[in-house]
Amino acid sequence: MPTTNADDVYRFALVQKLFDQQIVNTFAFKVESTTEPRDEQTFLSSLFNSTDGTYTTEISSPLAALQMPAMEHVRWEVQKVSPVLGAAYQFPLGTAGSLGENSMLTNVACCITRFGGEGGRRQRGRIAVAGAPEGSYFNGFVTTIYQGLLDVWAPALHLNYAAPLGIFTLSTGFWSPEHEGMVGNVPVTYEAQYVKCIGHVVRSTARVQRSRTVGVGS
Repeated sequence: MPTTNADDVYRFALVQKLFDQQIVNTFAFKVESTTEPRDEQTFLSSLFNSTDGTYTTEISSPLAALQMPAMEHVRWEVQKVSPVLGAAYQFPLGTAGSLGENSMLTNVACCITRFGGEGGRRQRGRIAVAGAPEGSYFNGFVTTIYQGLLDVWAPALHLNYAAPLGIFTLSTGFWSPEHEGMVGNVPVTYEAQYVKCIGHVVRSTARVQRSRTVGVGS
Protein backbone atom coordinates (compact mmCIF):
# COMPACT_ATOMS: atom_id res chain seq x y z
CA MET A 1 0.00 0.00 0.00
CA PRO A 2 1.48 3.41 -0.98
CA THR A 3 2.65 5.60 1.88
CA THR A 4 3.50 9.26 2.32
CA ASN A 5 6.84 10.21 3.85
CA ALA A 6 8.86 13.32 4.67
CA ASP A 7 10.13 15.19 1.60
CA ASP A 8 7.44 13.77 -0.68
CA VAL A 9 6.03 16.36 -3.09
CA TYR A 10 2.51 16.23 -4.49
CA ARG A 11 1.15 18.25 -7.38
CA PHE A 12 -2.56 19.05 -7.12
CA ALA A 13 -5.05 20.79 -9.37
CA LEU A 14 -8.34 22.51 -8.70
CA VAL A 15 -10.67 21.72 -11.60
CA GLN A 16 -13.49 24.25 -12.05
CA LYS A 17 -16.19 24.72 -14.67
CA LEU A 18 -17.72 28.01 -15.78
CA PHE A 19 -20.59 27.40 -18.19
CA ASP A 20 -18.82 25.38 -20.94
CA GLN A 21 -15.23 26.25 -19.93
CA GLN A 22 -13.01 23.96 -17.90
CA ILE A 23 -10.62 25.95 -15.70
CA VAL A 24 -7.62 24.27 -14.08
CA ASN A 25 -5.17 25.89 -11.68
CA THR A 26 -2.29 23.84 -10.33
CA PHE A 27 -0.45 23.87 -7.00
CA ALA A 28 1.92 21.64 -5.04
CA PHE A 29 2.72 20.78 -1.46
CA LYS A 30 5.74 19.23 0.22
CA VAL A 31 5.65 17.08 3.34
CA GLU A 32 8.20 18.94 5.41
CA SER A 33 8.03 16.50 8.31
CA THR A 34 6.02 13.54 9.56
CA THR A 35 6.27 11.40 12.67
CA GLU A 36 5.74 8.20 10.67
CA PRO A 37 4.91 6.98 7.15
CA ARG A 38 1.21 7.51 6.40
CA ASP A 39 -1.25 5.58 4.28
CA GLU A 40 -1.35 7.74 1.16
CA GLN A 41 -5.06 7.59 0.38
CA THR A 42 -6.10 8.33 3.97
CA PHE A 43 -3.55 11.13 4.21
CA LEU A 44 -4.69 12.76 0.95
CA SER A 45 -8.34 12.45 1.91
CA SER A 46 -7.61 14.44 5.06
CA LEU A 47 -6.32 17.23 2.83
CA PHE A 48 -8.77 17.13 -0.08
CA ASN A 49 -12.12 15.67 0.99
CA SER A 50 -15.04 17.97 0.26
CA THR A 51 -16.18 18.35 3.88
CA ASP A 52 -13.18 19.39 5.96
CA GLY A 53 -10.09 18.65 3.89
CA THR A 54 -7.34 21.16 4.67
CA TYR A 55 -6.92 22.44 1.13
CA THR A 56 -10.68 22.41 0.55
CA THR A 57 -11.23 24.67 3.55
CA GLU A 58 -8.17 26.84 2.84
CA ILE A 59 -8.32 27.17 -0.97
CA SER A 60 -11.48 25.86 -2.65
CA SER A 61 -14.24 26.94 -0.28
CA PRO A 62 -12.95 30.50 0.37
CA LEU A 63 -12.34 30.95 -3.36
CA ALA A 64 -15.85 29.82 -4.23
CA ALA A 65 -17.14 32.47 -1.82
CA LEU A 66 -15.49 35.08 -4.09
CA GLN A 67 -16.89 33.73 -7.35
CA MET A 68 -20.22 34.05 -9.10
CA PRO A 69 -22.89 31.33 -8.79
CA ALA A 70 -22.20 29.94 -12.29
CA MET A 71 -18.73 28.82 -11.22
CA GLU A 72 -18.61 25.16 -10.18
CA HIS A 73 -15.75 23.60 -8.24
CA VAL A 74 -15.72 20.10 -9.72
CA ARG A 75 -12.84 18.15 -8.15
CA TRP A 76 -9.28 17.99 -6.91
CA GLU A 77 -6.73 15.99 -8.88
CA VAL A 78 -3.69 14.92 -6.84
CA GLN A 79 -0.52 12.95 -7.64
CA LYS A 80 2.87 12.41 -6.04
CA VAL A 81 5.59 13.77 -8.32
CA SER A 82 8.74 13.42 -6.18
CA PRO A 83 10.81 11.44 -5.39
CA VAL A 84 8.86 9.09 -7.68
CA LEU A 85 5.68 9.43 -9.71
CA GLY A 86 2.75 8.00 -7.80
CA ALA A 87 -0.87 7.04 -8.36
CA ALA A 88 -3.36 9.69 -9.46
CA TYR A 89 -6.30 10.48 -7.17
CA GLN A 90 -9.49 12.47 -7.64
CA PHE A 91 -11.58 13.99 -4.86
CA PRO A 92 -14.99 15.37 -5.93
CA LEU A 93 -16.12 18.76 -4.66
CA GLY A 94 -19.46 19.71 -6.19
CA THR A 95 -19.65 23.23 -4.78
CA ALA A 96 -20.47 26.51 -6.52
CA GLY A 97 -19.70 30.19 -6.23
CA SER A 98 -21.88 32.34 -4.02
CA LEU A 99 -20.87 36.00 -4.51
CA GLY A 100 -22.95 38.56 -6.40
CA GLU A 101 -24.46 38.11 -9.84
CA ASN A 102 -23.30 36.13 -12.84
CA SER A 103 -21.09 38.18 -15.16
CA MET A 104 -21.06 38.17 -18.95
CA LEU A 105 -17.26 38.48 -18.88
CA THR A 106 -16.68 34.73 -18.67
CA ASN A 107 -13.37 34.80 -20.56
CA VAL A 108 -11.72 37.36 -18.25
CA ALA A 109 -9.70 36.51 -15.16
CA CYS A 110 -7.76 38.10 -12.34
CA CYS A 111 -4.07 37.14 -12.19
CA ILE A 112 -2.25 36.38 -8.94
CA THR A 113 1.53 36.02 -9.01
CA ARG A 114 3.06 33.69 -6.43
CA PHE A 115 6.77 33.51 -5.75
CA GLY A 116 9.46 31.57 -3.96
CA GLY A 117 12.39 32.84 -1.94
CA GLU A 118 15.12 32.52 -4.58
CA GLY A 119 15.94 34.37 -7.80
CA GLY A 120 15.06 33.43 -11.34
CA ARG A 121 11.96 33.00 -13.47
CA ARG A 122 11.34 29.51 -12.15
CA GLN A 123 10.61 31.03 -8.74
CA ARG A 124 7.67 32.92 -10.20
CA GLY A 125 4.31 31.35 -10.97
CA ARG A 126 0.73 32.47 -11.35
CA ILE A 127 -2.87 31.42 -11.12
CA ALA A 128 -5.82 32.89 -12.98
CA VAL A 129 -8.97 33.43 -10.92
CA ALA A 130 -11.98 33.28 -13.20
CA GLY A 131 -15.62 33.71 -12.31
CA ALA A 132 -15.45 37.18 -10.79
CA PRO A 133 -19.04 38.42 -10.31
CA GLU A 134 -20.65 41.32 -12.14
CA GLY A 135 -19.00 44.63 -11.31
CA SER A 136 -15.54 43.24 -10.46
CA TYR A 137 -13.93 44.81 -13.54
CA PHE A 138 -13.89 48.39 -14.79
CA ASN A 139 -12.15 49.68 -17.94
CA GLY A 140 -9.93 46.63 -18.16
CA PHE A 141 -8.87 46.68 -14.52
CA VAL A 142 -9.85 44.64 -11.49
CA THR A 143 -11.63 46.89 -9.02
CA THR A 144 -9.85 47.80 -5.81
CA ILE A 145 -12.58 46.13 -3.77
CA TYR A 146 -12.27 42.81 -5.58
CA GLN A 147 -8.47 42.98 -5.45
CA GLY A 148 -8.77 43.37 -1.71
CA LEU A 149 -10.99 40.30 -1.42
CA LEU A 150 -8.50 38.22 -3.39
CA ASP A 151 -5.63 39.56 -1.31
CA VAL A 152 -7.29 38.22 1.84
CA TRP A 153 -7.67 34.78 0.22
CA ALA A 154 -4.29 34.52 -1.54
CA PRO A 155 -2.10 33.62 1.50
CA ALA A 156 -3.52 30.12 0.99
CA LEU A 157 -1.14 29.92 -2.00
CA HIS A 158 1.78 29.87 0.43
CA LEU A 159 0.13 28.05 3.32
CA ASN A 160 2.34 26.37 5.92
CA TYR A 161 0.24 23.80 7.76
CA ALA A 162 0.97 21.89 10.95
CA ALA A 163 -1.41 19.03 11.76
CA PRO A 164 -2.63 18.58 15.35
CA LEU A 165 0.04 17.30 17.72
CA GLY A 166 2.65 17.98 15.02
CA ILE A 167 2.11 14.61 13.33
CA PHE A 168 3.02 16.21 10.02
CA THR A 169 3.80 19.62 8.55
CA LEU A 170 3.33 20.88 4.99
CA SER A 171 4.44 23.78 2.85
CA THR A 172 2.59 24.97 -0.24
CA GLY A 173 3.88 26.17 -3.58
CA PHE A 174 3.99 24.92 -7.14
CA TRP A 175 5.74 22.24 -9.19
CA SER A 176 8.00 23.38 -12.01
CA PRO A 177 8.31 20.42 -14.40
CA GLU A 178 11.46 19.34 -16.18
CA HIS A 179 11.89 21.12 -19.50
CA GLU A 180 14.43 21.96 -22.18
CA GLY A 181 15.90 25.41 -22.76
CA MET A 182 18.71 27.24 -24.52
CA VAL A 183 21.60 29.07 -22.86
CA GLY A 184 23.95 30.79 -25.31
CA ASN A 185 22.61 28.60 -28.13
CA VAL A 186 23.45 25.51 -26.08
CA PRO A 187 20.55 23.20 -25.15
CA VAL A 188 20.17 22.62 -21.43
CA THR A 189 17.80 20.55 -19.33
CA TYR A 190 16.15 22.19 -16.34
CA GLU A 191 15.36 19.56 -13.75
CA ALA A 192 11.94 19.46 -12.15
CA GLN A 193 11.73 21.32 -8.87
CA TYR A 194 9.32 22.16 -6.10
CA VAL A 195 9.04 25.89 -5.38
CA LYS A 196 7.95 26.70 -1.85
CA CYS A 197 6.00 29.94 -2.10
CA ILE A 198 6.56 32.73 0.39
CA GLY A 199 4.33 35.49 -1.01
CA HIS A 200 1.92 36.72 -3.67
CA VAL A 201 0.84 39.79 -5.62
CA VAL A 202 -2.73 40.35 -6.81
CA ARG A 203 -2.50 42.05 -10.21
CA SER A 204 -4.77 44.94 -11.12
CA THR A 205 -4.95 44.37 -14.88
CA ALA A 206 -7.68 41.99 -16.04
CA ARG A 207 -6.46 39.34 -18.45
CA VAL A 208 -8.01 37.00 -20.97
CA GLN A 209 -8.64 33.69 -19.25
CA ARG A 210 -6.68 30.73 -20.51
CA SER A 211 -8.65 27.69 -19.49
CA ARG A 212 -5.54 25.83 -18.31
CA THR A 213 -2.46 27.08 -16.51
CA VAL A 214 -0.82 23.65 -16.31
CA GLY A 215 2.95 23.82 -16.69
CA VAL A 216 3.07 27.62 -16.41
CA GLY A 217 4.48 28.35 -13.00
CA SER A 218 2.67 25.31 -11.76
